[in-house]
Amino acid sequence: MNDRTDGMMRNAPIKFGPPNGLAFFEGLGWSTALIDPLLPAARRFRRLPLLLRLASLLPQPDPRSPGDKMWSAVACLTPPARSVQ
Repeated sequence: MNDRTDGMMRNAPIKFGPPNGLAFFEGLGWSTALIDPLLPAARRFRRLPLLLRLASLLPQPDPRSPGDKMWSAVACLTPPARSVQ
């Protein structure tokens, strides 16, 4: 992205999630109902080129601690229960 914007984004890096993945939201009381990694889902729908089809067969990182691994998924989270007063 930085290369495409001629350095305008140098001081504003794009970050798409917390480093501890879903554990960040679970620590705030949210529950994970469903996790669907994008590469295996795209493979199921036959939407990947050959090289990515091979990559989609590799094990997926732990969604609660992806670290610096490039990983993307769709997650369905349920909010924490509210106490009724």
